[in-house]
Amino acid sequence: MVFPIVYFDKEIPELGKEFRDEWSILDSFDGLTDWYKHCRTKDEIRAAIESTGLTVEMCEYGGNGVIARAHRE
Repeated sequence: MVFPIVYFDKEIPELGKEFRDEWSILDSFDGLTDWYKHCRTKDEIRAAIESTGLTVEMCEYGGNGVIARAHRE
């Protein structure tokens, strides 16, 4: 059986072997689970946050998807 794995060997040289191994496992599974991701628009994220009773301070697209900040009154 072949299992594709992401491995950080030279990308971050100051990272110790223990962390390289852990990051490799985590990134491998993260890359293989796109089927489970539920991409949402910033309006959908804002509505979900507001439905919990929180006040949204900021909700915008960022480098990693939607970034939001909210607070309780």
